[in-house]
Amino acid sequence: MNEIEALKEELKQTKLAYLMATQLGQFKSGFLARTAHELRSPLSSLIGLHQIILSNLCDNPQEERDFLAQSYQSAQQFLKLLDELIEVSKIDCGAIELEIQPVYLTQVFSELHQFTYLQAKNRRLDLEIVSPSPNLRVMADYQRLVQILVNLVDTSISYLKEGRIRVVAIAERASTEKLAGCVDLDCPVNIWCEPIDLFQSTPETPSMPKPTLEETSFLAQNLQMSSGMKLWVAQTLLEAMGGKLEVLEISSSQATAQKITRLRCRLPLVLEWVED
Repeated sequence: MNEIEALKEELKQTKLAYLMATQLGQFKSGFLARTAHELRSPLSSLIGLHQIILSNLCDNPQEERDFLAQSYQSAQQFLKLLDELIEVSKIDCGAIELEIQPVYLTQVFSELHQFTYLQAKNRRLDLEIVSPSPNLRVMADYQRLVQILVNLVDTSISYLKEGRIRVVAIAERASTEKLAGCVDLDCPVNIWCEPIDLFQSTPETPSMPKPTLEETSFLAQNLQMSSGMKLWVAQTLLEAMGGKLEVLEISSSQATAQKITRLRCRLPLVLEWVED
């Protein structure tokens, strides 16, 4: 009986791995179409803000200047997003080489906490970043590894309404000799799955009513990639560092049988520093 249950669980994980591999493969093969789709929505919003100004819908010159300032901020965020996608694409094709060197995970987790704890606190989510062994190191590009984990945790925080996010580093001594840094998310796995067919319909530029300054400020601060694109970026960067990304669905406890998503980032260990 236990063998049957084990086989069922293995089959479920295999199906999930196949689903995510297909998803990420389609992202990579249709990168140009996906990028265009990804950038069209924020660009349409920026055009809408300029239409309001050009149509003389502002109440006074000061409000017009405020809208221009918010529009400029949005454009800067948009440019930052575009630059990030271009850079990752260059890394993927080998035009940019990463600085692979031994990285202390305590430093990576410290930066991760600084970048994410306030956002989690504001949304009243339980963010637990477990400090790894002080001697635990992996072969990676430091800034890119921080970028990967921050993006994954930020996305998780954005989608969750309640629950816990847990980040923990596990030193595996299997034949792979890789480190598994597990990001446990209290959210359904379909958060990381998005429709791939981008050619079924073309979204129209919205005819938007005049927004408030608070709404334009929110827009400027929330121009970012979709969860699917962030997953593709994480996978691309990890592969460039000799690692890989796995997406697993597990039960948080036998009592509740609640399903959570585990994003597992694997990277080569610096073995001489792994404690017994």
